[in-house]
Amino acid sequence: MYPFRFLKNNIRRCLNLSSDPFLLNYSVTFRCNLNCKYCGVQDLDSNLLKSELNSRQVEAFLQDSNLKGLDVIAISGGEAFLKQDLEEIIRIFNKQVAPRVIHVTTNGFLTEKIVGIISNLIKKKINIELKVSLDGKEEEHDRLRGKDGSFKNALATVERLRSKFGPKQLCIGINQTIFEDNYKSIEYVRDIAANLDVIFLPIIGL
Repeated sequence: MYPFRFLKNNIRRCLNLSSDPFLLNYSVTFRCNLNCKYCGVQDLDSNLLKSELNSRQVEAFLQDSNLKGLDVIAISGGEAFLKQDLEEIIRIFNKQVAPRVIHVTTNGFLTEKIVGIISNLIKKKINIELKVSLDGKEEEHDRLRGKDGSFKNALATVERLRSKFGPKQLCIGINQTIFEDNYKSIEYVRDIAANLDVIFLPIIGL
């Protein structure tokens, strides 16, 4: 489908028409339960933190016909699972748009909540993919993430979900944001991903 979309969009550009959007990257909240060294979310203006859309507002903006062809929905935060109505929002995306896949990125700290929501979505036959952030060995990860226990919780989230769902049921990835503090841990995190049968997704940070 990508070659056809590429051709279609280029024809539209030649005709001075806008191409159809196929990916929506949506930060559902800027609230976060960690204080990562390389992230500025905690410093955002408090008014911005209060401007989250609720599920009814999400359903309303998805009435836009230009969004009906969205192929991929990428949901992030802040920490996405702090959003009280996250599960409902994902169900609305699935119903209104029916994308090929919905990605959710998380720090993995809220293990019980994450496992519960993901399990419910899979039972509803929603094609969900989860990306959990893991930045190095335990002490290193906790220091970079600004909270003790963040490594254990993130790892527990991946382990719990993989024990419940095989790779064909749920695609799980481990994101590692790589920069000068933790680049020596790339092989360590990659090996964790391999042992858990999940995807390793290194990201070059600023």
